[in-house]
Amino acid sequence: IEKGYQYFNLLLSQINPDPYFLLLVCATICYVACGIYIYKNSKNILLSTILLFCVAFPFFASGLRQSIAMVIVLFAYPLIKKGKILIPILLILVAAQLHISALVALLWFIRKYIPKKPSFVIPTAVCVAILSASGILNGVLSIVLKEYKNYFESENAGTGWLGIFYYCLRAVVFFVLIYVAYKDTLENSLEISNAVLLLLTVCLGFSVNLFNRASLYYLLVATIDIPNAFNSGKMKNRDVLMLGMGVIMLAYFLVTLIARPEWNNLYPYEFWWD
Repeated sequence: IEKGYQYFNLLLSQINPDPYFLLLVCATICYVACGIYIYKNSKNILLSTILLFCVAFPFFASGLRQSIAMVIVLFAYPLIKKGKILIPILLILVAAQLHISALVALLWFIRKYIPKKPSFVIPTAVCVAILSASGILNGVLSIVLKEYKNYFESENAGTGWLGIFYYCLRAVVFFVLIYVAYKDTLENSLEISNAVLLLLTVCLGFSVNLFNRASLYYLLVATIDIPNAFNSGKMKNRDVLMLGMGVIMLAYFLVTLIARPEWNNLYPYEFWWD
């Protein structure tokens, strides 16, 4: 466990040793910070709130150290869009002290070199998914990610494909919507680059489903990028699309909560009346 998170726990234990105090503080940090970010940056607060609930609520209840890291990284994103370098890097490095996976946010700095056209991105994503599912990428990834080598031989390898398939479809939809909204600023669009990174990272989940956790940094940002894309004025049938997205994502959340609760990592897994 990263030193930053250990010190964080040590500090909280000096204030109140009750473990529920840790949960209270983590929840407060995550939800207050996300609420502030949505209020300042989203052009559709309601839709951003729905998306945040669907994609972050389960993880905020279980992945405490990464959740805080995700929120810290979230505030680096608009600074990078403005061309800032030093402060965003410092924020990402601080987040990495809580969870090393936060370093994936550094890829935002190479947005100019990330392919963005659907004619290239989607076939590439399909290839990545096929290579991941075949196991061909496992050897390469286990060498590159030495610290996580055991994951490529664990029960997380080559499992959970139904959920990963849904996440891939969701990422494709997000990518297409964001591309339509921001294609006029194709070269410098961090929104499109983030959507591409989200899609490709999720596709790696066919190799080891824990790649979905790394994609959450990009997904959390998308909860604001998507509503803003709808409000760009370039979407036909905008209201219908927003309603459909909100209903589908809420339905998926509720169905998995009942049918496959282990996908959501919520505790307890049973309703109070069971």
